[in-house]
Amino acid sequence: MTVTARYQPGAVRIPFVNREDLLAAFDAEIGAMGAAPRLLELTGVGGIGKSRLLHELVRRAPKDLPQATLNLQEPSQRPAPAGLGSLRAQFGRAGVRFDRFDLAYGVWWQRLNPHVALSADQLSWAAESDLMTSVLNEASGVPVFGVAVKVLEIAARRFKRWNLIRHDATLLELNELTVDQLGDAVVYLFAQDLEKHGRYLLCVDAYEALVGGVARAGTAALADVWLRDLLGQLDRGLVAVASREPLGWVRHDPGWAERIHPLPVAALPHEARHELAAALGVADQRTREAIARDCEGLPFYIHLAHESGPAAGRYAHIEERFLHHVEPDMVRIFELLSVARVFDREIFRRVARHYEVRADTQMWERLISYSFIATAGRDSLQLHQLMARSIQSRLSPGVLRELHELLGDLWRQRGLATRSADAWREAARHAAYANPGDLAALLPFADRLAATGKPGLDAMRTDLEELTGGAPDGDRGRLVRLLHAEAALLVGDAETAHAGLRSLGEQLPESADDVDARLALAAANALRIRGETAGALRRYARIWPDYSGPVRLDAGLWHADLDMAQGRFVDAIATAEAVAAASSADRVALLGDLARLRALAYRFAFEPELAHPELRQAREFYEAAGHEVGLANIMTNEAEVLALADPGRAVTAAEATAEAQRRIGADHEVGKSLSALALGLLGLGELERAGEALDEAVVVLERCGYRSGRARAELVRALCHARARRRDEAVTSTVWAVSELEAVQVYPTLIMVAGALLDRIGAPDPAVTAAVGRAVAALQPLNGLPRLTASVRDLVARLVADDWDEVYAQAQAQVEGSSGFYNHNVRVGDRLVRVPIAGADRMDLHIWPEEAVLAAAGRRLGNVPALYTVSREPAYQIHEWVDGPTLNDVAPRGVPVPPGVLDQLAAFFADLGTVPLDTLPPVPGGWPHDGDSAAFAGRLLDTTKGVHASFAPGFGPLWERLGIPADPFAALTLHRLAPRPFRLVHADVHRKNVLLRDGAVVILDWELALAGDPVYELAVHLHKMGYLPEEDSALRVAWARACAADQWSGWETDVARYLAHERVKSVIVDSVRYAKLVVAEPGELDQCTETFTDKLSLARQVWGDDRPVDPAEVRSLLSGYLG
Repeated sequence: MTVTARYQPGAVRIPFVNREDLLAAFDAEIGAMGAAPRLLELTGVGGIGKSRLLHELVRRAPKDLPQATLNLQEPSQRPAPAGLGSLRAQFGRAGVRFDRFDLAYGVWWQRLNPHVALSADQLSWAAESDLMTSVLNEASGVPVFGVAVKVLEIAARRFKRWNLIRHDATLLELNELTVDQLGDAVVYLFAQDLEKHGRYLLCVDAYEALVGGVARAGTAALADVWLRDLLGQLDRGLVAVASREPLGWVRHDPGWAERIHPLPVAALPHEARHELAAALGVADQRTREAIARDCEGLPFYIHLAHESGPAAGRYAHIEERFLHHVEPDMVRIFELLSVARVFDREIFRRVARHYEVRADTQMWERLISYSFIATAGRDSLQLHQLMARSIQSRLSPGVLRELHELLGDLWRQRGLATRSADAWREAARHAAYANPGDLAALLPFADRLAATGKPGLDAMRTDLEELTGGAPDGDRGRLVRLLHAEAALLVGDAETAHAGLRSLGEQLPESADDVDARLALAAANALRIRGETAGALRRYARIWPDYSGPVRLDAGLWHADLDMAQGRFVDAIATAEAVAAASSADRVALLGDLARLRALAYRFAFEPELAHPELRQAREFYEAAGHEVGLANIMTNEAEVLALADPGRAVTAAEATAEAQRRIGADHEVGKSLSALALGLLGLGELERAGEALDEAVVVLERCGYRSGRARAELVRALCHARARRRDEAVTSTVWAVSELEAVQVYPTLIMVAGALLDRIGAPDPAVTAAVGRAVAALQPLNGLPRLTASVRDLVARLVADDWDEVYAQAQAQVEGSSGFYNHNVRVGDRLVRVPIAGADRMDLHIWPEEAVLAAAGRRLGNVPALYTVSREPAYQIHEWVDGPTLNDVAPRGVPVPPGVLDQLAAFFADLGTVPLDTLPPVPGGWPHDGDSAAFAGRLLDTTKGVHASFAPGFGPLWERLGIPADPFAALTLHRLAPRPFRLVHADVHRKNVLLRDGAVVILDWELALAGDPVYELAVHLHKMGYLPEEDSALRVAWARACAADQWSGWETDVARYLAHERVKSVIVDSVRYAKLVVAEPGELDQCTETFTDKLSLARQVWGDDRPVDPAEVRSLLSGYLG
């Protein structure tokens, strides 16, 4: 069973189906709101969809109707103070005023927390109350029992409206109330303030979490007093409460009967189950039907089925959902009764007494009061079947067997007394579970049911199929097969019986049991009815067969084959050798299969020199066995291995093997041979002939439905496209091939080839890169991953036939070049080789490989240098060399930029929004959600703080002398940023990263690109460019026009917030960089001094420090600190 996360992305966006009657009732209540106090009581078993229904009710309520939801699934919401606070905050955001409640709540809170000073920090909603915001801090510090008077006095001074209620009787007596009375007064004032507002909707979810199960005795019965008190005072709005069991409030006050409108949430109808499964993406009709059948009408189960696959993996969730609020003393009863498909009071008593559990009338009445107990006939009851299946896992195997024996005996006695088919069916079912290995013991039950007619046998067969999960095999499969045949024979349907048994031989196995004998008997009976008397006689006379088969060895062979296909080469070879050791000498063909399997493992592990001896040995075995198919398959494999290293011989071999496989009629092997032929032709550079071979291969592979072979052919086609310099076509073919290989879960080393190919042609794809990561994680290389990776890279380089390795070698031989903070750049002709600087100080936020960003941007933008290739080991990129000066060469700081540049840059920033984020690699875990600009800025700030903390031990004294505060971030207000949709952000567009090619800008250096707030792009650009004042204003206007920034309210203010961060960051980062630079290159001191003086001046503005910066002091500090 696959272990899966409890949370699944998209859980709040699950489809909503059916429930039209409940929605109509809700709409009617909304329309009649205020006419009379009303409470909608939504009841149903766990997982039936009550919470989702509440969500839908809230969604369809009028938008101007104040709404609040109390979710009691959250323990923190259950106490009265927290629950009232949550409701107050939600209604407050909708415009409801709670003046009197706010004061009373504050007094109550102070009384409950006498050792903590009352302040706005202690009340989560205080900021939403102008009264509390102004009053609380001034009222703090007074004695606990004097706080009410103090706050009233402050409120009266500050707010005119408080003069009207400062003499309110309830408020004036707060200090005189006990804590319990004070809590009641707070509830009263909440209800009064809410009623004063008028119409509203208040929803309560998971009421059972507050009070437990149906008993609700002792202290549990008091947990909801405050909630009942509150809801009982609400008359003008609508209240909806979702609970597993009826509220039962009538026993506290009969008046609730007139207020409560019960709305049971029933199981989804069959059609609605199909509709929900389809809406969740379950396309297969049979799968939908299985889910609809198994779910018992619970939407929760359908969601789990869609998310988690096999049913067994869902039962833990189901069990938790059902039993979460059941009283402990009832859980044991439910565990024991889960074994019974149906039960009545006699069964309840029998089971309870056997296990010494209470079996009195009160216990029975509590049992049948639960919502997941339903009638199942005139006198029978039934646990919800999902619950029954899920909680059986809580019982030990011994108890399970004992229960089945106990219930089976009871039903057998009933069958003897009544001759009821239902009784015998239940007896047979329990016998099958009690002794699953004793098939003969079930035959008498089959006889009993046969006496009742064909439906009885069909029912027993259905139960056995259920026992095996709908796919009976082995011994139970034999019994199911028998019941099917005997039921057919019972009505004279010999053809059906014969069709099901025709594969049986006349001889019985030596170890035949009663079931085998009955199968032979049924086969003979079918022959007899069909008139084949002689055959029937022979079968009658031959009862016991003698089957001895080396099936275990064949299973071992195919297990090893799957290990090989999934890249577990070590396991595959070990298993193949173990099977060979267990084989006898006469299993020559099997030995040939095993040698061939080892050859395949070596081939896919890119160890072709090890594959050749195995292929020779396999050929010898197949020749000795006269195994024509095996010999043809060896020809295919030899051609495939040759294609990796000797394309000339591979072409000759592949042409011969394709013809041999055509004679046999093995389409899948024909397709593989043609793919090997194409690969050999590619190695020879004969691309046209390779394409023709691939076209034929695709036809035969698709005809036989051989998906992995088809994917391999497409990967060869991708290599051909790359060799022909058709990059877009190569990408398309590669991405499709990888998706197919992952779908069928085979050949991870070919996925590595795909990744290496896209890197080689400078078109890395995030989906393929991720697939390579998964493939590598699953691999068992034979001689280490570095060797395997190098072999893959060399193969791709040889087949694509480019000169990138030579260009890199030339770059390595050159001394001259230019460097940024993170990469060293060397020009080689019309190419730029870009090599990461080892050990570079990481001062910026990096989330993506630069080549992945450049590839994605290059597919959409024209002002991006072309990416030619990427190498992982050694690490480098090769870009297009762009002729032309940098903007810094033409217009350094203080010099106006050329005409038109500002508009081009603004257009570039706008165009970044056209690059889909899903064409980039996934963002790191925990990355802010789209639009959460404050969280995005928080990540930037965290990075800057990390740099500050990292270098503080070595550079703290320098910072102090430069006047940098101990906490340089205190003045920043990034948490107040407005939300904006995220887009690709370059984050490093400055004068040295802008080239002018014939007057058109080309943007370099994408290693700092992010998925984030477009306003940050503008701010960091303005900071790094240092425009003249009029240019700064003009760029802002051009950017706003190009990006349609009027859609983003508050962007002008947020630019300033981001700029403040960048200015603080610069003095931290550049003080380190410049201090190191002037030691390494003293000639840079003047420039560093000038630049840093300007940056420090701007940062001091952020800190409110109006002292001028002394360039001489800066020069002295930068030059002398490390020197």
